Amino acid sequence: MRLRSFIQLKETYAETISGLDPNDVNERNSLLDKFKNSIIVEGGCSELENLEKWTNENINEVPINQVWYGKIAYDFGLAEYFFKEEENAEKFAAIVPKIYTTYPHSYPSGLVCKSEGYDKDVLFDSDDLTSIVFK
Repeated sequence: MRLRSFIQLKETYAETISGLDPNDVNERNSLLDKFKNSIIVEGGCSELENLEKWTNENINEVPINQVWYGKIAYDFGLAEYFFKEEENAEKFAAIVPKIYTTYPHSYPSGLVCKSEGYDKDVLFDSDDLTSIVFK
């Protein structure tokens, strides 16, 4: 997973057939009226699910509001998360590059990696003690 800006998000969806959904933009604007801090993350569905698991256990804002902007490739896209507290947004952003996902049905089996864009994986480095691995 990696962090993206809203400009990068718009550029990414401009390259897709359907483009950026206007309803998503309206929802985003509505959420920004209530939550001044947002973080945009690009990643695979499993990675984003693991990020949400971490968030539910470690961020003291319930619920975490988000907009899933849809797929830009198979099970891969961007989501934006909204926070009341800047401290929570910063904590969330700091953890994004540290999360790795285990893929039990991969080849080789049990591959542990994170994405750096669609079809660009970074393998888990067991020497990195700051990493968080989800199984």
